[in-house]
Amino acid sequence: MACGKYDVTKAPYLGYKELFDQVDADKSGAVDHDEFRALIQMLGMTASKAEVDAMVKAADTDGNKEIDFEEFVAAIENAAASGAKTQDGMSFASVLRRMEKSSPMEWETERFGKGVTFDPATKSASFSGTGFAVARLNPWLPLHRGSVLLEVTELAGDLWVGVVGRNFNPEGEWWSMPFFPPQDASTEEHKRYSKTQHISAVRASSGTVHVKGVEEVNAKLAPFGGPGQPKVLNLEIDVPAYELKMRLLQRDAKGDDTTTAEADLDNKMPELTVAVCFGEPTTPGARTSVRILGSSCERVETHQLKHRRNSREEDRIWSIDDKPSGGMQHLAY
Repeated sequence: MACGKYDVTKAPYLGYKELFDQVDADKSGAVDHDEFRALIQMLGMTASKAEVDAMVKAADTDGNKEIDFEEFVAAIENAAASGAKTQDGMSFASVLRRMEKSSPMEWETERFGKGVTFDPATKSASFSGTGFAVARLNPWLPLHRGSVLLEVTELAGDLWVGVVGRNFNPEGEWWSMPFFPPQDASTEEHKRYSKTQHISAVRASSGTVHVKGVEEVNAKLAPFGGPGQPKVLNLEIDVPAYELKMRLLQRDAKGDDTTTAEADLDNKMPELTVAVCFGEPTTPGARTSVRILGSSCERVETHQLKHRRNSREEDRIWSIDDKPSGGMQHLAY
């Protein structure tokens, strides 16, 4: 079967056509701004309207503001020929590569803290109990790049959102403890918080960012989740580069996002996962809810990672198989 000048019954165009059909949500035979923006958000990534327009325009060779199948293939093949990679900025082709090479993040429902509930229809975790409760996402991200968009749909108490390291593996009471010790905690209580050394998180009520229990004065965001405040938080995790970027987004009626605040954190540990910590609602019967709007985690190629240990820097080479974590396996670059 031909689609323009391509025979989509044969590789690689069979794979390209399957990918194209997934992005072309309305089956019009072309990908427009809204469909491409929806794909970016489904992957847990963020781009402004102007950035989406620019990416579509770059692939739209006939200037009709849509990407037909031939333009779609050209964008992929041009990226392959030039050696374009997802990590070197966002482009039309790099977003497609993330889609093809990645799998989503999901709530680890079997290990929620006491009182946390899950709604599969909205991909929401909610808490209306007493004390505190931790909820974590899968998978862990060793040598991965990951993106997630989390929306605070209800905020009734304390809430922390961030990443935890592999050594943060709550058992028993740990699932029902706050991320960081209270300011008035005793010495003995502080000892129970040894695992906070593996947490980087932002507090919804203040926008303050804490790393290993210490506030990062140069990385403050803004309050979020409450009335009139931004509701969407974007986390971009680049494990090979040891980087974490946090963004607060204001979403308009058309679904376009504008970044209102952002913070960059370096020197992250090599194995992370996203987690939230709920606090007890201040009003009985109220609840705090966080839902996943979109997410993706992409396993990357061989990288050189720098580990700082004992005040010295040593290089370690990690070689991994460049197989996708999920999804389709058709793109060749």
